[in-house]
Amino acid sequence: MQPDSGAWVRAVLYGAQATTLVPGTAARFIPADGQPPESVTLRGVLNKQADGGLVLAFSGLALQQNEAGTLSLALPPRQVLLVPSEALVLDDGRWWVMQHDSKGDRAVQVVPGEVQGAHTPILSGLAAGDQVIVQDAALLYHRGIAALYQPPN
Repeated sequence: MQPDSGAWVRAVLYGAQATTLVPGTAARFIPADGQPPESVTLRGVLNKQADGGLVLAFSGLALQQNEAGTLSLALPPRQVLLVPSEALVLDDGRWWVMQHDSKGDRAVQVVPGEVQGAHTPILSGLAAGDQVIVQDAALLYHRGIAALYQPPN
């Protein structure tokens, strides 16, 4: 079902907060072409993607068909862990940090959020109080890798 006037905004949202949204939630759609922002309202969940994203439907009165843009939601704040961005190591498409505990240093896979200045929020993989290595984290992560390769003849 679609409204008599206007078009739908299809948005894919991730994370636990996406599941807490209820129909009637207000949002703003900011068109990519520089047009003024438009108020939109959540109408419902269309489906769930294989990667865990929820496909949501929003509607508004002045939306144009085939328009692209950004959907902005005002969600309640949530606690996240921040680590210095230089502590993150990207390896084979996955993010890691070097965690230090009583057993020594080990690599821990994490899911980072969007960088905020010199820090990055960690959405999963670490708990409050975990100690991460910042200085030379990438060198520590890759230590011993040279032993896996043989120089060419």
